[in-house]
Amino acid sequence: MRLTSKMFIEHLEKPPRACSDAIDFCRGKSPKKSWDTCERGDWMLWEATHAGVDSKLILTAMCKCVRPVLLLVKDADSRPPRIVIETIEAYVQGDATIGDVRIAACAIDDDAAAHIVHAAANAVDAAHAAHVTYAAAHVANAATHAAHAAAYTKRKEASKLQAKMVREVISYKVIHAALVKKIQEAKP
Repeated sequence: MRLTSKMFIEHLEKPPRACSDAIDFCRGKSPKKSWDTCERGDWMLWEATHAGVDSKLILTAMCKCVRPVLLLVKDADSRPPRIVIETIEAYVQGDATIGDVRIAACAIDDDAAAHIVHAAANAVDAAHAAHVTYAAAHVANAATHAAHAAAYTKRKEASKLQAKMVREVISYKVIHAALVKKIQEAKP
């Protein structure tokens, strides 16, 4: 099935609806061009979840986006933020449970780190409950905002980097397949 721009926009407008900025960005572009040129990792994670991409791929992309932001957290290498991300990665590999992620997340005491890591832990819970749509986008957004707080002028660069990282984990081919499946399942 060929996925047209019109079909893609209709998909974005279905509940839970994409934000108007994301829809405007995609208008007039093919779905592939939208994915390949998007500079917002949070939008891409939202779309991946909305399209029904496997939650473990989404969590992998999310962790990849959050790791560089941990560099902005004082002593992140020796502290719980790194441990939580590693625990989420272990969860994705089947080597940890959601309980393990929650225990690691409870050890966070730094406000900025806590925001990022608790959002990540919530994404794991949401993924387990098959409600990853908002949680994954929230984590990418939290990471972007942490970068924003640390260096306002670097926010756009951080967002572009996150978008690139999402594409490294979730290719357009994966998005396309998930969208086609979702659209076909929705047909009466």
